[in-house]
Amino acid sequence: MASLRCASTMELFPIFLKKTKKGRPMKRLKNVQKMKTVEKAIAMNEKYAEKSSKIKSAVEIGG
Repeated sequence: MASLRCASTMELFPIFLKKTKKGRPMKRLKNVQKMKTVEKAIAMNEKYAEKSSKIKSAVEIGG
């Protein structure tokens, strides 16, 4: 039978040796991204509503 050589966990997974970055927690980061997305969508909606009202008023004046 072939003999198996056991390796330590650190040898198998060198990713454990890396230090983790300290920063914002992921949950808060995702919430910020969602809030920015919603704000952007609202701004775009207002922009298109303003354009639409300008076009309608121009058609009413010209028509």
